[in-house]
Amino acid sequence: MRNTEDLQMEMRVHGQEGVYDNVRDLNVQQKNELKAKGRVVQILMVLQLLLSLILLILLCVLFIFCSSMMIKVTEMESTINNDLRNGIADLLCGKDWKFYNVSCYFKSSSEQTWDSAKQACQDMNARLVIINGDGEMEFLRKFSGSKDRPWVGLKMEKSNIWKWVDGTSYNSRKFWQKTQPDYYEGKTNEGCAEMRNEDSPEDDYGLNDVPCILMSKYICEKASP
Repeated sequence: MRNTEDLQMEMRVHGQEGVYDNVRDLNVQQKNELKAKGRVVQILMVLQLLLSLILLILLCVLFIFCSSMMIKVTEMESTINNDLRNGIADLLCGKDWKFYNVSCYFKSSSEQTWDSAKQACQDMNARLVIINGDGEMEFLRKFSGSKDRPWVGLKMEKSNIWKWVDGTSYNSRKFWQKTQPDYYEGKTNEGCAEMRNEDSPEDDYGLNDVPCILMSKYICEKASP
């Protein structure tokens, strides 16, 4: 039989082992809790990063959208202002007259010879149109229409000497079609200029020389009010 001292010693040994086991279990539990907290922190950091990226993307999209809207609003305001200004100018120019830049333009519905067209414009306190630049040329191309070939205020006074109706000489190739003036088939009487748009490539619209006795519509020009 074991004596009392042996029993007490055995109890102390078992008690210490139990304490050690409890401490070890506690350490393992604490380590597991720390790992779990670390994972939670990592997950939260990743979520925060994702949310930041999403917010940044949304801000970029919003900025692009607002910029696009501002551009469209500006363009609409410019278009409205131009239409309003041109509409008012058209009214000031008078019925059947069209405003562009600083002038008013009229295209006839009837056909006349060049000299008669010149007189008709003068009777309206205007003149056959004089072309001063590329912008006006583009306006006249659209204004004259694709089917009409109206007179303009350019005439050959002497052999190969062209003058506008205000007396200004015009010796440039600008505004003529690529092969014009050509005095077609040797016709020396092709001494008046028309705006030719019919059956012409888009990059070859322009002036063409024809006999002044032809009957054509015409474009008059006068200063805007």
